[in-house]
Parts: sequence; structure tokens; C-alpha cells
Amino acid sequence: MLKIILVMLFAVAVILVGLAGASRWLTGRAEAAYPPSGQIISAAGRQVHVIRQQPKAAGQYPPLVFIHGAFGQAEDFRLSLMPQTSERHDSIAIDRPGHGYSERGEAAATPAQQAVMLRAGLQALALQHKPILIGFSYGGAVALAWALAYPDEVAGILLINPASHPWPTPIDTSYRLAGLPVLGPLMLHSIVSPLGHLVMQKSAAGVFEPAAVPAAFAGVPLALTVRPATYAANAEDIRSLKPFLAEQALHYSKLKPPLLILVSDRDNSTSPQIHAHALARQVPNATLIEVKGGGHPLHFSRPTEVLAAIAQLSEQAVR
Repeated sequence: MLKIILVMLFAVAVILVGLAGASRWLTGRAEAAYPPSGQIISAAGRQVHVIRQQPKAAGQYPPLVFIHGAFGQAEDFRLSLMPQTSERHDSIAIDRPGHGYSERGEAAATPAQQAVMLRAGLQALALQHKPILIGFSYGGAVALAWALAYPDEVAGILLINPASHPWPTPIDTSYRLAGLPVLGPLMLHSIVSPLGHLVMQKSAAGVFEPAAVPAAFAGVPLALTVRPATYAANAEDIRSLKPFLAEQALHYSKLKPPLLILVSDRDNSTSPQIHAHALARQVPNATLIEVKGGGHPLHFSRPTEVLAAIAQLSEQAVR
């Protein structure tokens, strides 16, 4: 019996070593295939990846700051909205801490902590005008935290299928396991990346339902999101999100900047009723626009509607 147990333990060890090697190889391949497309700047003592596209001539339009969701990065907006928005607006997308090519650092688990880091990145760029914050999904929670903490520095807020309130279902088991001592690092550095590469395309299709996956999404560096460190950051973000939103949601009636919310009629990732509709009821003078059949990432599936919302909020901001 002891011999059988030892053989089984040895086999498991060999498998884990093999998976760890595969994980390192996949991470290296992903980073070689998708290097930073923006600039790395120093902000609040961290290295921050910023993608910035500016119009040829400065105009009256406010800058735009794009904040990505879970399992995303600034690159998502470079591929979806920024080619159009940069014709008029100084358009800026920043990798949240631990995502894309921004350092995680300490105290980066909550949307409020991430808002502080993103604000520091924006200050390093020395903008001349107050920006409109555009937050998608988890990024919506960050945009709300930013606007609550620094209301006089924000020209407006556009939220795309935001996470804004606590939800009733439990946190996914994989995210909880990733935070455990010993088991968490073992999982992160063995199975997460190989398994992630197997399922990420299917998972992306589920996020877009009932819409089809648009052609522009093909360039998104999904492989970067299943690197061990990035998955760990995502898992920590999501584990801390529900209790954070339970507290933040008590203060939404205090929001000062103009707020426009784009919400899908069907969304497999973020419940429209729990989040966007509840937020619109809490915020005086908020505008909610429902989009039919776009799924979760409306900036890819319904860019025309998102660009129209940006134009609407921008006109309101410059009046």
C-alpha cells in the first residue's frame, strides 16, 4: 500500500512540474506575442501601462479615461473605441494594477484603491481638462469610487454594464481557491494558464451572448489574462468586490458628476437589474439607456451606441 501511495504521489508531482513548465512557457509566449502597446510610466511608486491616443488638433472636447473590467486590459479599448474617440478626444486607457502591464503593488484589491492608482497615472500625464470616466463592468465600480472620492475632478461618468451593487450568489470557487495559502499558489502556477488557454475562447463567446463575437475582438490579448499573476489579481479583485460594493452603494446618491449608464437587456456576466437599474434609481438625474441584444462587452458588440453615449455626455460636459 505504501508503495502505491508513493508511486501516486510521484506521478502527481511529475504532472504538477510539467504543468508548471507549461505555464511558464505559455506566459512567455503570451508576453512575446502581446507586448505593451502604450507607454510605461511611474505613478504612485508603481509602473503603470498607459495607452494614449490624441487628436491632431486640440479642441473643446473633454479627455476620456477608459477603465477596463475583470479579465481585461487597456488594449481592449485601443481595439474597440479609441480609433474613433481619438478623432476628437484625448483618449486614455490604463491597465488596472496587476492587469496587462501595470504593476500590482500593495493595497490594490478594491476599486477605491485602484482609483487612487489610476488617478495618479492620470496626474502624471498632466491633463489640462477634467476627464470623462468610462468604466466597463468591474471598471464601473472603479469609476464610481473615483467620482465619489474626487467629484470636482471628473467631468462626467459613462458606465457600460457596470458592477455597482453586491449580488446574492457566492464567489466562484476558483477565485476563492486562488486566495488560499499553499493551494492557491500551487493552482495558479500549474493548471490556471494551461486550462485557461483551453477555455478562454468559449468563455469569451459566453460573455457576448446573445450577440456574436465581433471581428474586432480577435485581436484582444486574452492570453495575458490567464498568466498566473494576472489571474491572481483578478481573483483578489472579485473576492473583495462584493463587500466593497455593499458599502459603496450606500453613497451613490451623493454622486455629483453627470452619469450615463449603458445597460444590456441580457447580460450573462453582470445582472442589469441588480446593478445598472438599481444604480439609476439611486442617482438623481442619472440617464439609463438600454441596449438590445449586445451581451456584456458593448464597446465591442455595440460600438455605435457607446460612441453615441460618449458624444451625448461630452456635449453635456462642455455646456
